[in-house]
Amino acid sequence: MEEGKIKGNPAKRFMARYGSTLRKKVAEIEREQRARHICPNCEQPKVRRVAIGIWRCRKCGYTFAGGAWTPSSRK
Repeated sequence: MEEGKIKGNPAKRFMARYGSTLRKKVAEIEREQRARHICPNCEQPKVRRVAIGIWRCRKCGYTFAGGAWTPSSRK
């Protein structure tokens, strides 16, 4: 296994710190953030987060503002 790469739960990097409930919440948020998201322009599942609230489609290059963790923020 490569240095810094941990398979499975994305919050495993915290090991025994911060408590199990917070680690579960972080893992859920990070899974949603890294999931496949549909581009509102070309409708392909190629959207990736560039920075907090900035999303870009890797297929058509469409850049748009969205939520911090998902392309569409919840109300």
